[in-house]
Amino acid sequence: MKTRLVPLSQLTPRLYQAARAVAVKQGKELEFVREGEATEVDRTVFEEISGPLLHLVRNAVNHAIETPEIRIRKGKSPVGQVKFSAAYEGNQIVISVSDDGKGLDREHIRHTAIAHGMIRPDQQLTEKDLVSFIFTPGFSTADVLSEESGRGVGLDVVGDTVSRLRGTIVVESMPEKGTTFTMIFPTSLAIQRAMMVRVSGQQFVIPTVHVESIGRFDNFKHVTIAGRPAVLVRNEPYPILMLAQYLSLPTPRTIEEKAQLILVNAGGHRVALVIDEIKGQADIVMKNLGPHLRQVHGIAGASVLGNGQVVLVLELNTLLSTRMKGPAHIGVAAPMSRDTTVVSEPSGTVKYQREVPASRQGIIPTVPSSPTASVPERGKHLLVVDDSPSVRRVVSNMLKQHGWEVQMARDWCLKPWK
Repeated sequence: MKTRLVPLSQLTPRLYQAARAVAVKQGKELEFVREGEATEVDRTVFEEISGPLLHLVRNAVNHAIETPEIRIRKGKSPVGQVKFSAAYEGNQIVISVSDDGKGLDREHIRHTAIAHGMIRPDQQLTEKDLVSFIFTPGFSTADVLSEESGRGVGLDVVGDTVSRLRGTIVVESMPEKGTTFTMIFPTSLAIQRAMMVRVSGQQFVIPTVHVESIGRFDNFKHVTIAGRPAVLVRNEPYPILMLAQYLSLPTPRTIEEKAQLILVNAGGHRVALVIDEIKGQADIVMKNLGPHLRQVHGIAGASVLGNGQVVLVLELNTLLSTRMKGPAHIGVAAPMSRDTTVVSEPSGTVKYQREVPASRQGIIPTVPSSPTASVPERGKHLLVVDDSPSVRRVVSNMLKQHGWEVQMARDWCLKPWK
């Protein structure tokens, strides 16, 4: 594990040189601040985020930092500041790039989106919706094409890199105060500390980096939020959700008093997930599912246990970003105490967290509840092709047991051309 870690101090000189080059070219004065550059990250993360970090630093100098004359008129220091910081939070690494510039120009973003045909001129959008446009491929607010901007390669590449590394990106901006881009990644992509859970008779893996606490439902204080049941922990409300509903598995209509809860904080979603059983913790080696299943929503990969069983590793950041499947109302077998409210963001500040791409929305893995044969659904047809008749029969029988309508290919004997 130690040999795979690389200090970010190997990257910060490149970031400073890139920021300084843009500042000199545009006649801006710049102070580059570094914090936590001794923080070590996985080599894979280091190699992948080098390009996105360079782009964020150039963007901060090019789009956010004003010239000395403009900064003086605004009552700011003539020297702009770009800050790179990194730190550990549990077994996660948090990397941020911030500036003290003018902040995101919402109106400019809106006009650019209208010009690109993304929205109608009369369409009403929230500030978070407007900020989400900066992650759209090809979207740029630059008026002039240059080496620093307007090249069509922008924050969409940053967002895609973060998603590929199973991380999240958060954007916080306040007018005339500056903008902060925060990226959160797992410290290691090879070995993870995880929690084994059982949901609707099936076993799954949840990375402990997202788990804040565990307990039984009757051990927490009960509240309601907008008519939905929740538990109160350290004066913070955690809405109660059925994990089985997100996985399209059979879900009970009510929550038992002794139901097991896992309090998680993933992708900005602070919730209490109801599960059947907690099997314990373990260090797992996670493997990807290959190119065919790479886009399965909510699944980060799989791990092989010591007994040979393959279990899926849940990606809670994306899984919780979609609406759950199944009944909307959850009954509770325990009395509710009092209501609570959620505090909104401070006035003038917009905080945006990048959600899963729209192309992956709604792709929820469905797992059969029993191995018995069922009536084939319309469109569930497969053609099994293999040069071994025994392999064709075995694969076909296995697929038929899971509700697929299977047709086996016949043998062909092709004579060579004369």
